[in-house]
Amino acid sequence: MKKNTKPMRLQQKILITNMLFFALPCLVTFLCIVTLIREEGNRRINQNRMAILQQIDSSMELYLNNISLCIQYVWEDYGMNQLFSRHDFRDKDTQITATMNIINFLSEKSKIGLKESCDLMVLGANGYNYSTRVNVNSSTIVYPDLTALTKEPWFESVLANSRIHYVPTGQSEEYSSLLKDSALHAVCGIKDFSGGEFTGIIDVNITHESIREIFSAAVIQKNQGVALMDQKGNIITATDETADIRRLFTEECLQMILSKDQGYYSAGSGGVVSQIHFVTNESTDWKIVMYEESTLGEWLYLKDSIWIILVIGLCVFLIFIMSIYDSRYISKPVQKLKADMYNVYKGDFSVRMEVENMDEFGELSLQFNMMVERIEQLIEQLKEKDHEARILELQALQAQIHPHFLYNTLASIRFLLEMGMEEKAGESLMALGKLLRRTFSDYRELIPVREEIETLEQYLILMNNRYQNTFEWVIRVEEEIQEYLIPRISIQPLVENSISHGFNDFNDTGRKGHIRIEGKREADRIIISVEDDGQGADLEKINRILESDSGSKAGEQVSGIGIKNVQERIRMLFGEEYGLKVCRAKSGGVRVSLYMPARREENQKSGEFQEERV
Repeated sequence: MKKNTKPMRLQQKILITNMLFFALPCLVTFLCIVTLIREEGNRRINQNRMAILQQIDSSMELYLNNISLCIQYVWEDYGMNQLFSRHDFRDKDTQITATMNIINFLSEKSKIGLKESCDLMVLGANGYNYSTRVNVNSSTIVYPDLTALTKEPWFESVLANSRIHYVPTGQSEEYSSLLKDSALHAVCGIKDFSGGEFTGIIDVNITHESIREIFSAAVIQKNQGVALMDQKGNIITATDETADIRRLFTEECLQMILSKDQGYYSAGSGGVVSQIHFVTNESTDWKIVMYEESTLGEWLYLKDSIWIILVIGLCVFLIFIMSIYDSRYISKPVQKLKADMYNVYKGDFSVRMEVENMDEFGELSLQFNMMVERIEQLIEQLKEKDHEARILELQALQAQIHPHFLYNTLASIRFLLEMGMEEKAGESLMALGKLLRRTFSDYRELIPVREEIETLEQYLILMNNRYQNTFEWVIRVEEEIQEYLIPRISIQPLVENSISHGFNDFNDTGRKGHIRIEGKREADRIIISVEDDGQGADLEKINRILESDSGSKAGEQVSGIGIKNVQERIRMLFGEEYGLKVCRAKSGGVRVSLYMPARREENQKSGEFQEERV
């Protein structure tokens, strides 16, 4: 048994409405204030993080400049250049003395500007290698193979110029296989000052520990970290070597980092927010990236939340008091308005509200009376237009599937089969099937030009097979207007007119007729024309039919459907400024042009048509 529920009274509705329209905006306002405070706090935090990153970048730049200075001292020394270029020594003692001088020189220069001496090596093309890590008598050090390095892709840039190149260890198979603690290498090519011949490279091995010592100044919490990223997004080194840093950098994240010199943004994944800050190091053109993880919802635990709740509670109480007063003032006229609106809903358009006072309710009553009168007028107009539109559409559909048309079409197919022209008969059956399917399954009033042309082509195939190739046709419709909307069955009557009236006597003379269908856009309208080179119709009669106020009569039709039918449908849909224009073609036939506004299909789906303007 269905339970009857008592409807809410107007006073209750006003109370609830006021709470929704006043209390809810108050809540939203306070939440917006909290959000703004939070955003301002985040902005200041981001500025602080960027300032820290700038300091790290300055320290990194100073460190790399000092390494660059060490390399420059070695590269510019003429005496060392001559020793690096020598291929042999007079005796063993001379070689040892030269080696000792080189190592002492390298050890001295490797301390310039640095807290500790850097790992400086010289790999000679002559087979002699030198390093600051060992003394002259040591033979345990394993040097990178210069020959193997020269075969790696990055080495071409070293040969091309004498500037310092920074190479991530991970990009070099030779470096990766020998130096496990290495993060990157500063490499500079050496050429003989005398002949310009390549004599080797100066190589400074920069370890993970050295970079982390610079980065560690920015890490003050466990959930923070700093990483060095190359131009391809590969992580060279990071403060936390055990963390899975790459999971924080999605493809979109990498694109943002690599496309900008500096910036920051937030990225959320799996309930974790990652705050990313980055700057670009000038010497290496690599990114120094600071990442920080925090769980979602931390901003909710604000100390001011209790004040927000108290203020909202006060607002609700004041709204409740105001609602009681408002309901007593509004209830009576609203109840009267409700009763009159119900009568209108039941179909009684003779209802008129009594205007007692010209306050807001009086104006509302007056507007209600005007609205009812206008609705009554519009309903009558819609009934008339709807009746006319249904008659026109019915005439169009009936003419398209007229029994006489079907009989002649099927008779022509039978004739083709008797003549052994099975392929033509099959083509006609396929065209007839497609034409009927479009007729019975599509109830849209407007369709794209593309679909209308496709249906027209099926009709042309049927007529051409029926009249034994007595005419040819060409369809040239601009691609731009293919998706613009036109009324259904608006081009076919024009083509039918050309076939039935233009090529009537062509079977006897053996002459072939030609039909040309063109479509284009001009300004804010589209124009579709049908032109034939037939014997020509009576233009005066056609124009008289188009200009007449009454609908097309059976005796005045120029085609099976009637171009007057097309004219009236176009003007009913788009206005009096659109329709058909008929003129004599240069070939002697008739040219009928169809003018319509340029409107697309997406406008039809929204329920309103929007004209496209140029």
